[in-house]
Amino acid sequence: MSEKVFSARELRLRITDLEYKDLSPEAYKQEVERIYFEETGEALPAEMEVFTTKQSDAISQDSEYKGTAIRFHSEENEIDEVYIVSEGTQGLNDWLYNVEALVAGRSFVQVEEADNFMDEALDHFQYEYDSNKGSYDVPIIGLGHSQAHNTNATAYLVHDKFTNVYGVNGAQLNYYQLFRADPQFEQYLKEKYPILETDRDKIIDLNTDELKQHAINFYKDKAQNIEQDFSKQDPLYGVKDFRGLFSLGKETVHETNANYPGISDMFGKIDDDYLQQLQKIAVIYTKGSEKGDKMHVVDELLGVDTKFFRDFKLHHYATKNFQLLQNVRALDAALPEALEPIYQITDNKESILSELQDAGYISTEQKATLMDSFENIEKEIQAIESLVNDMKVARDQNHEGMILTEVIVDAHSFYKLQGALESLAEELEDFPAEEFEALLDSLGKSHGIGELMESLSNDKRKYVGTELYIKNTKGSKDIWISLSVTGRICGLGKLKLLAKEEKIEKFKNKLESKVYEVFEEQRTRANTAVDYMEANPNLDREFLYPHGFSPSFNRTITRINVHEEIPRFKDTSLDMTEHIHKLNASVEKGHSLIQQYRETVESLFKEEDNIAEQIDFMEGMYING
Repeated sequence: MSEKVFSARELRLRITDLEYKDLSPEAYKQEVERIYFEETGEALPAEMEVFTTKQSDAISQDSEYKGTAIRFHSEENEIDEVYIVSEGTQGLNDWLYNVEALVAGRSFVQVEEADNFMDEALDHFQYEYDSNKGSYDVPIIGLGHSQAHNTNATAYLVHDKFTNVYGVNGAQLNYYQLFRADPQFEQYLKEKYPILETDRDKIIDLNTDELKQHAINFYKDKAQNIEQDFSKQDPLYGVKDFRGLFSLGKETVHETNANYPGISDMFGKIDDDYLQQLQKIAVIYTKGSEKGDKMHVVDELLGVDTKFFRDFKLHHYATKNFQLLQNVRALDAALPEALEPIYQITDNKESILSELQDAGYISTEQKATLMDSFENIEKEIQAIESLVNDMKVARDQNHEGMILTEVIVDAHSFYKLQGALESLAEELEDFPAEEFEALLDSLGKSHGIGELMESLSNDKRKYVGTELYIKNTKGSKDIWISLSVTGRICGLGKLKLLAKEEKIEKFKNKLESKVYEVFEEQRTRANTAVDYMEANPNLDREFLYPHGFSPSFNRTITRINVHEEIPRFKDTSLDMTEHIHKLNASVEKGHSLIQQYRETVESLFKEEDNIAEQIDFMEGMYING
């Protein structure tokens, strides 16, 4: 089973990019039709259904996983296939997930959510899972950019429901993550490394080259169904061989911006020991975050539960002195190993941040902010280390077990330790994540889909971002026209003008039925009353009573003449005829401008280019869509 609709690279790229637009299902379908027509010159050959995570019951609206399922079906064209388009990295939360999933290799939440969403979407499209075959009887193609490729590809390896996975500038598979997500791979590695049976976290200390090769061998049968396009300048391409990561399937690398430095060279300067420490920090962060707040991260960082120290009070010396001694010695013993990766990071902060600054990824100000934060974290850690050492020495030297000596030392150091623990937690809480987000945004120039698409341009067709332009030459000038823009101007322009015409017509009808008609009714009623008064003047003599006349005087009114004349509405200054005329004229002018624009575009191309037919199609798509 293979896909028929989005088989071309350009189509897959543009549809993958469409996932970031946050469109309604109706608008999404219209954009798919437009893109397909632009790329192929033909109408979509199948009916389309769309189901999104916003409609999902299986995926919480608070979930970081976002995706769209598209079904194409046509008996006539023998098409029946489903695409799952997963959204890649968007905000800071996604990048934190990247740390947990792709660096630490511990989280696979979005992998499970992608699989759950697929099941729900296939059920929505009325497909049934064949438990005997272990699959759905329909091609299911995963499309994803950035983190989404890792999500889709990992879901494929673990759950085996995708038939093909296509990624662009994707985050790679992670054998640490797969060890936790795939029970079969976990068992495979435990047979190779029995130590994992008793301590799964030991996997991070195993030989990375061996683990990578084991992963490639274990999943090799699925490699033929995975395909990727890379920008050579994409940051994720630069780190695709980072510890824990491995590629599977066919890769096509594109030169998208030879002047943009990329970071592969920078990572090439970092030795594997440093990367291993960086990975350990990611694991520490993840394990702490899984438990709750930043104080749990502190506990993971220092290698012990610091709750005893944080809760300890002066009166506890009488009841918990022995426990205090045990905890001080445990913390002192744990600190050297626990702090080794921290010092690896902080000791190299200047060189790493300088590399990022020299490459143009962060500004001087951002580097200074990050440096300050790293230095503050290092300062608090050093303070904790020193205070714990003072407390340990006091207890080691106090051979007679006199609590008073310990109390004197602790009066200086113990409460400072509580403060330092709290300060370290606050530093982690206040770490300038927005600066990292800005850094990641600056890295994103070559990470996006647009730059890669631009590299696919040729002499006749080019992309500006993901917008397609076609070329014609008039004399010595090359003229580039965007069919997308032309279609929107002609189609949406006419649609808006038609809507305006409809509103003008409704306004005219309201004037006729509500204003003109009511006004004439009231005018007729008033004129009838005037005529009656003039014909029967004496009937209104009671109006004279307040002025001294009464029936006893037996006086009459012999004549009433009304000199006021009530004009027709159209003869007043309130008449709207001229305003309606101006509104209609503006619509006519709009149609004329659109027609002139269209004729200008058509005149730039030869008749055999079929530009008129293409514009007709796109106009109809917007107007009838």
